[in-house]
Amino acid sequence: MKAITFVLAWLLIGLTIAPAQTLKQLERKARKTYKRGAFGMALYYSQAVLRLDSTNAQAQQWASVARKRLLLPDPPSNNPSGGHASIVPIPDFINEDHGHTPPVEKPDITLIVRTFNALDSSALNGAYIGVTNDGFGKGMFFQTGPGSNEAVFRLPAGAFYSVTGTKSRYSSGSATISAGDKPVADTLIRQLYLSPAWGLPVELYFDYQKPNALHPADTTTNVTYEDSWLDYLYRIDEYIDSNTLSNSIVERAKAQTETGLFFSNHVDGGFQKMKPLCELLEGYLAMGYHITLSLEARAGPLEKDEHTHALLSRRLNSIENYFSFYNNGVFQPWLADGHFKIMRQYVKEENMEENGRALSPFSLEAAKSRKVTVKMAGLTNGIK
Repeated sequence: MKAITFVLAWLLIGLTIAPAQTLKQLERKARKTYKRGAFGMALYYSQAVLRLDSTNAQAQQWASVARKRLLLPDPPSNNPSGGHASIVPIPDFINEDHGHTPPVEKPDITLIVRTFNALDSSALNGAYIGVTNDGFGKGMFFQTGPGSNEAVFRLPAGAFYSVTGTKSRYSSGSATISAGDKPVADTLIRQLYLSPAWGLPVELYFDYQKPNALHPADTTTNVTYEDSWLDYLYRIDEYIDSNTLSNSIVERAKAQTETGLFFSNHVDGGFQKMKPLCELLEGYLAMGYHITLSLEARAGPLEKDEHTHALLSRRLNSIENYFSFYNNGVFQPWLADGHFKIMRQYVKEENMEENGRALSPFSLEAAKSRKVTVKMAGLTNGIK
């Protein structure tokens, strides 16, 4: 076990000890596996050689032929590792002896994992790929580079493995390898499809009768939702004071905590989701997608009068203004040509019961009802 760990560590630190001898060993292994048609292992060892000697013509030829025989695409030219897929050595946990029975030697397999965007099947670079041997409960993880969606693992055959792929703002993808899976030319391929995690729906909250207007019937505003959100946060002390009027110390402490959590998790929490959402929207609009968002507006129980529709229109307009001015107006061309659309919806709800007490604009029941919910209404690929 110590010898195996030493060899793996030697390879991982760049083979600084006796590099010439190790390079020759890798060349022999690459040549041997190539000649016997084990193209998955030939690819593995050829790429290991190229990591030490990127100009090795023989290893380049072996890697190229192996990729063709395995029906693999050529690596992207902008791969920071020299255009070769990321290779991960055999993890220590696979070589551990977990019983008294001597381990049965089994041929290694090459596992190639590639990640894709589930929306359009395009290559998804920079994902974390994990391989776990469920029998031991341990695993190994690797992140592909910005120029690659592929990682290559060398594993003993005849075991069960779970394969997962994750990336920030994407849902995870998974696959399995069972003991009965038959590799082709000693190689198994798993393709993982990850969907964008839009973080929707997003709920955006508003202060009582805000945004205000010179005339209650006005339906537009110059305020952006960011302005409205910031003004709302500044009033947290007023809301805490209004909700902690009980004579009971316990009730006051409870109300103070609940009010603080509302501002933290709802008022501020909702706004903090807008920037990641906009970053995803910008990326997919730039790729040619057509996106439609739905804004569902709800009024508070004390805001329902003849001017309710105008108030909700101003709130919707403030969110439209946020999108319009985001990142120096990056969305404006797509809003103008219809690639990015925003739909309005007005939700009518019954007045809340006051449960035997006067309902205040500062009450959490009322505050939680004054919101606009952002939802995905349409997503299509406009590229023809």
